[in-house]
Order: sequence, then structure tokens, then C-alpha cells
Amino acid sequence: MRDPMKTIIFPILWFFAQKAHQPHFTSSKSSSRISRNPTLLNDETVQQELFFMIDKFLLHKYAFNVDIRKMRRQTLIEESSRNLQKVVGKQSLFASMKTYKLQTVTYGTSCVQFLATRTLKVFAVDEQKGFPRASSVVLNDTYVDDILSHSDSLEEVKNLQFQLIQLLETRGM
Repeated sequence: MRDPMKTIIFPILWFFAQKAHQPHFTSSKSSSRISRNPTLLNDETVQQELFFMIDKFLLHKYAFNVDIRKMRRQTLIEESSRNLQKVVGKQSLFASMKTYKLQTVTYGTSCVQFLATRTLKVFAVDEQKGFPRASSVVLNDTYVDDILSHSDSLEEVKNLQFQLIQLLETRGM
């Protein structure tokens, strides 16, 4: 984030009590004519190119995929950066408009992929002692919210699957 003192609010259609996808207008401009996406820093690429991951994935006898569900919803934003995570919406058609400060990475923002992937990588480094093989897989075989890994041994694949589940559960994933 370039300026933590700035506040950018972008509109959504409605908030409803039931769970539903909320369309966010992340390219909407503020009163200062600034869109939110250009103010967010993306930093470096934190994952391998997909082509190389798929190539590596196909070269082994056994391969598997792990999809980390709702990873973006599980990635918290630091408190000082939440002014760039504000939305305006209603809880019903007749309710008044309210401003909400979102706490997790917001889908549609330019930095969403970087933040979610980088958080997962830091988490894998933090857990290397307890889960060395699973941490290595998260660090080297992850593309966005998918883990594409492999082995030439079925026993190793089963063991790795068990370790990955344990590793991800330590952080509530």
C-alpha cells in the first residue's frame, strides 16, 4: 500500500443475510478520482509459471491436486491497511447505506493473488520444522490456491496428503 492514511471506499450491490457472491467494483474511482487498484502494491511474483508446474506434475507416476477452499477469505489484512478495504452496502433494499471495513483479502483487487500466495508461503516456512515435506510441497508446488504435487510412490503420495492436511489444519485451512 502506498499511503496508509488514504481511505478508498468502493461500492457493492447489496449485502444480504444469506451467503452469496457480492460483486465489488474495485476499479471504481473515489472522489479524488483515484481507483483503488493502482494504490495497492503487488510486489514480486511468488509462484512458478503454470507451464512448469504442469510439466513437473505430468512427469511422475502419481500426481494429486489439493484445492485450498476460500483461501482469499482466510487471508487477513493488517489493520493499518484496512482503509483500502472499505465497501459501501445495504443489508436490505430499504436499509440505509453503511460503510464496512473488510478484514480479508478482497476478490478483484490487483494484489489479491500476491497477498494470498505470499501468506501461504510464509506459513509454509514457519511450519518447516513440524512438516518438512509438506512445507516443501507448499513452497514449490503451489499455484494460487491449488497444490499440484507428485511422487513415484503411492505410499509417499498418501503420506504427503496426510502431512498437507495436518499442515493446513494448523492454520484453520
